[in-house]
Amino acid sequence: MRAAGLAGVLFLFVSQLVSALWAQTVPAGTFTVQNGSAPWSDRVGQWALAEVPAKFAGTTPLPQQNCGSRALVVPPGSTSVVVGLNTKDVPAFVAAYPTAVLLPEIFSVQNPKGQSIAYSLVYVPAPPATMKGSFQSGLVLFAINTPPPAPGTALPVPKLASVYAPTPLAVPADKSKFEVYLLIGQSNMLGRDTSKLDSQVDNPRIGSMDGHGKWFVAHEPLWGGSGTGPGISFAADILAARPDDVKVGLISCAVGGTPLSRWEKGGDLYERALSRAKLAMKEGTLKGAIWHQGEGDSHPGLAETYRARLTKMLVDLRADLGNPDFPVVVGQLGMFFDPKPTSDASVVRAAIKEVGTTVPHTGFADSVGLEHKGDHLHFTADAQGEFGHRYAKAMLKLQAQK
Repeated sequence: MRAAGLAGVLFLFVSQLVSALWAQTVPAGTFTVQNGSAPWSDRVGQWALAEVPAKFAGTTPLPQQNCGSRALVVPPGSTSVVVGLNTKDVPAFVAAYPTAVLLPEIFSVQNPKGQSIAYSLVYVPAPPATMKGSFQSGLVLFAINTPPPAPGTALPVPKLASVYAPTPLAVPADKSKFEVYLLIGQSNMLGRDTSKLDSQVDNPRIGSMDGHGKWFVAHEPLWGGSGTGPGISFAADILAARPDDVKVGLISCAVGGTPLSRWEKGGDLYERALSRAKLAMKEGTLKGAIWHQGEGDSHPGLAETYRARLTKMLVDLRADLGNPDFPVVVGQLGMFFDPKPTSDASVVRAAIKEVGTTVPHTGFADSVGLEHKGDHLHFTADAQGEFGHRYAKAMLKLQAQK
C-alpha cells in the first residue's frame, strides 16, 4: 500500500513537471490545443472553440497560431497539415498557399464577449516549415500527416454574416415557462446555406444554448453550425401555440457528416447531447427533440440496419432522460440526395419514414418539395424555414396526444 502511494505521488509529480515544461515551450499569447479536442482556448482565454470535427480529435499538444509577427511553425517531417482559419481569410490563404484544399467542415470560435466567428479547415500538402500571412485571426494547427481529401472535396468559400454580438436570454424563473428542445443529427439539422444570415430578425422569446451552457437570444448560425437551420422557425411555431409568457430554448447538438453510430448509446455525440439536455433541464423543461440524420448511413452495410439502430437509439434516449413518452420528430432526407456510384439512400428514407410513423411517441417531418442549395446535399435557407414548420406541426401533434 505504501509503495503504491509513493508511486501515485511520483506519477502526479512527473505529470505536473511535464505540463510545466510544455507550458514553458509555448510563447506567451500563442494558441495551444489538444490536437483538435474541444473545448479549446488560448493561454489567456481570449478565444474558445465551440465545435471541432471529430476526425481531427487527438491527444498531442501542438503549438499553433499566426498572430502579428509570429508564424505558425510546422512540425518537422510533416507531409501534410490541416489548418483552421477565419473563413473570411480563406481567399488570402489559398493565394498564399495555392496547393491548399478547402475542406467541408466549418466550426465556430467564440471570443470572451460571446461573438462567434466561423472557421474553415484547409488541407495543405507538403507544407513549408513556417506559415504566415496577413490573416485576421491567425492559423490554428489541427492535424499533421493526414490522408489527402477525396477528389472534388474543395468547396466554394461560403458567404458569412458579419461578426454578431449575442444578447443574453432572460430565462424565465418558472421552469415550466421555458420549454427546451434538443436539435440532434448531422449538418442539415444545423444548416449550411448562409444566404439569409444577414437579414434575420431575432425573437427575444427564442433562445439558444452555447457550448458553455449559457443561454443567448437565438441567432443563426446556432452553436456548431454555419448557416440557417430549421430550429428557429420550429421554435417560432411552438411559441405561436403557447401563452405569451412562455419562451423556447434550442439545445443545438448536431455535427456535420456524422454517422448514426456516434449517436447511439455510448457514442460520443449521444453522450454529449444527453449531457447538454440535462444541463438545460436545470433551467427549463425538456419538451422534445427533432432529428435529422441519415446521409452518413446511406451506404451498403449500414442502411439495412438503420431502422433498428435508430429505433434502439430512441428507446435508449427516452430511458436515459427518464421519460418513456419523450416526443421525437424525425426529419426525412432531402429527396434530392442520392450519392453515386452506390447509394442506399432510398433504404434509409424508408427506414426514417417507418420509424416516424410507427414507433410510439415519434413523429415524422417530410421533405417533399424542399430544395437543395446547389450541392444535392444541404437544404436552402428557405427550405429549412419550411422544414422547421413541418417539425413543429408534428411535434405539437405528439404533445397533444401525450
